[in-house]
Amino acid sequence: MTGWDIDVAGVRGVLRNTGTAAKSLSDTGQAMQGNLEEAASAAGTITSQYGPYSSTAGLVGAALAEFLDQWTHDLVYIAERTSKSLNGAAEATAHYSATCPPWTRT
Repeated sequence: MTGWDIDVAGVRGVLRNTGTAAKSLSDTGQAMQGNLEEAASAAGTITSQYGPYSSTAGLVGAALAEFLDQWTHDLVYIAERTSKSLNGAAEATAHYSATCPPWTRT
């Protein structure tokens, strides 16, 4: 495979930095989920005045739950694509490194 000159160490550094950023993004998403649930709970409930006296999520809580439901699918998709992209780049770089001796690289 002539014409390829991949800086393996550089790619590994980029993958490491990207993995760190992805982990931070994942942690932030998990914290956001907990914070939204906490905020929805703190926003109060609606209680029927005519009975039976049951409580349901208030308007703010319902809106936050809807927001979380809407974005969860997209956030999971982003996390999966990021993971697959990082793994694919790592595998391709490892294959390149194993199959192309340094003296054949241009």
